[in-house]
Amino acid sequence: MHCVCVVGTLLLMLIPYVVSQASSGLRSRRSASNSRMMNCTFYPLPEQGLEKIHEAATGNVTFNCTCSAAAISAGKVILLQITPEKPDIVDVVEGDQTELDCGSEGAVSGRVVVLAKFLGRDSLFITATDRSASSQDKENKEMIVSYPVSVMRLPTSLDTAFIVIIAILVGINTINMGCHLDLAVVKENLQKPCAIGIGFTSQYIFMPLIAYGVALALLPDATLQLGLFTMGCSPGGGASNFWTLLLEGDAHLSITMTFLSTALALAMMPFWLFTLGGTLFGNMEIRIPFTRILGSLISLIAPLAIGCLIRHYRPTWAAFSRRLIRPFTLLMMLFIFTFGIYTNLFMFYVMTWRTMLAGLIVPWCGYVFGATLAVISKRGKEQVIAIAVETGVQNTGIAIVLLRLSLPQPDADLASVVPVCGSIMLFIPLFLWYCGLVVRNRLVGKSGAESVSTTEDGSLDKFGEEAGLKDDEEGTPHPYLVHGHAHNGEGTMFNGLGGKQFSVPSSQQELLKGAA
Repeated sequence: MHCVCVVGTLLLMLIPYVVSQASSGLRSRRSASNSRMMNCTFYPLPEQGLEKIHEAATGNVTFNCTCSAAAISAGKVILLQITPEKPDIVDVVEGDQTELDCGSEGAVSGRVVVLAKFLGRDSLFITATDRSASSQDKENKEMIVSYPVSVMRLPTSLDTAFIVIIAILVGINTINMGCHLDLAVVKENLQKPCAIGIGFTSQYIFMPLIAYGVALALLPDATLQLGLFTMGCSPGGGASNFWTLLLEGDAHLSITMTFLSTALALAMMPFWLFTLGGTLFGNMEIRIPFTRILGSLISLIAPLAIGCLIRHYRPTWAAFSRRLIRPFTLLMMLFIFTFGIYTNLFMFYVMTWRTMLAGLIVPWCGYVFGATLAVISKRGKEQVIAIAVETGVQNTGIAIVLLRLSLPQPDADLASVVPVCGSIMLFIPLFLWYCGLVVRNRLVGKSGAESVSTTEDGSLDKFGEEAGLKDDEEGTPHPYLVHGHAHNGEGTMFNGLGGKQFSVPSSQQELLKGAA
């Protein structure tokens, strides 16, 4: 099995070389054409452009144009026009047309007022038209310059509120996870690191490679390519722990993998970004958000430690949190998904089918690849779920911070569209999977209820009461009575209705024992 993993890793490492060779070539750049009718100077200079105008704000461009010698001798009347390439991003509200009579004036100065309408980059096409020429004359209109304009998004109080609320909810739920965490099981996972090794292979070898290939195949712009590749190089996100819990996976393994992948990101993200990523951003200066990565580690460790202390010193509190963690986790994930979409509605205006498809392919391939490796290596069902979810759910927050540190605005926001697409798309299969799981569990529960036998006096026998398994006087569930089934503490559950038994996964055994 180790040989299979080694061979697979070597084959995956050949992919970037093949892709880079197939896609090698120089990107062509357009150069502005010179006008034969007039010479113009602009301020700010066209090389700089009108940079970083906030939405709904205006910017000014001043110009000074003189007629050429040929235009003066011919006595031409020239119309100077300024039109935006993308009217939905900027609009010219003043100075869009200026007329110059070369026979009498010879020079003109003016100002163009540009209104920023939406996030993005645009160009002002500045043209000169000879109004004295025949309308059939193809030489009567010339491009003087393509003047660049960039528009930035103005942060709102809603963005700040969303971040604060999410931080509080995630902190509370991570404490709940800590109440479930058994350090003995975490230690066992570290002592037998096969599952962790599979997760590392999926997270830091397959994901960067598939992100790189998809970026080259689907995304035409270098900043968008960098956005997708950065997402593929990011560690597993904290949401993977919550989804693993909802999907009945190995929560202990998921937490262990999240911690290790975040710690390894300090080395693996620079490795990929400064090797394979160098083919995407060229001479662009990339800044790794080491502070944000360390902050992610602390934000994971601190609430988990609080939960472990509660489990140790207040076991009744931990038992109570066990009742709340699944519904609370589900509500939190739904809130993040819906409110997150609302606060980032502007992203949908700059999304294209290419960015949506790229954001879908990468995490979904991560699920499939992680699950496939786990099945091949004969991991249990719980570990297969944990590895698959951990591989596909990326910490897109780290990717977005890296892009904002490395790219100027508005390129940083535009490149962040791809990680945002990925964070939306990765929820879809997990939510559908969870809905299917709920339906299955309800059907199984209904079928179990229909098979309940009656006692000799005709009354229904209650789950677990024959074995004397009842809630204690304080209302705390008995540690060996879980979901209506009696547990013997040794990996077996009895339904109390005829002695029928079935096995309990190892990670769930530890949770049951820890509640005792």
